[in-house]
Amino acid sequence: MHVKRILFILVILALYNLCACKNDKVFVINKEGTILQKSLTENPQRMFKLLSNTNVIVIEKSKKIFFQKKYDNWTKIKFGDFEGWILSEDISAPIPENNICEFSYVSGANDFLIVYINFFKNKRFDFYIDFIEDYKSGVYIVSGSWNSNDNQITMIFDQNQPNGNKCITRDFFMKDNETPWDTNVTIVDDYTVRFNKDLDELIVYGNPCNKYE
Repeated sequence: MHVKRILFILVILALYNLCACKNDKVFVINKEGTILQKSLTENPQRMFKLLSNTNVIVIEKSKKIFFQKKYDNWTKIKFGDFEGWILSEDISAPIPENNICEFSYVSGANDFLIVYINFFKNKRFDFYIDFIEDYKSGVYIVSGSWNSNDNQITMIFDQNQPNGNKCITRDFFMKDNETPWDTNVTIVDDYTVRFNKDLDELIVYGNPCNKYE
């Protein structure tokens, strides 16, 4: 009986340790962001950058791996439907109150672009759009403020962005012929858009982005 109790305790401890290293929420602390690697091989598949303060879920604990001619500690994480590896030194937990992401809209992988929008508790948002393999269009990283009222989310893009890019919201939400990509989005003006906060899918540049909370 005593042996069975010990075995039971050992099993519980093992399960606890297994769970402790998975599904932990952390956030990116590197102010420059961190690159998500699809795999840690000599020719890794290009993915995208996770901006500073992006909330992610750990699915495999940090371990030392030889990659790009040196040993570093890497952690496998999940963000939306994406899974990949990031440098362990670029993430931390617990997440500070203002850095908690209330919800995100994250696109799936395709050959055209990757989009995600992080809505933080401090009522700021970060918007990332990466035109894959299109170096002329490149990467857009913009931000702004948001609020929620009467079941509506209002996004107000900052007119002056840190990278000097002029941010016109219709560039992201309107087609060339001024037709909205998403009929669920109302374009209030060049810097403001509005949509229902229960919207599960947001279309940006024709790319469906799923809501994650």
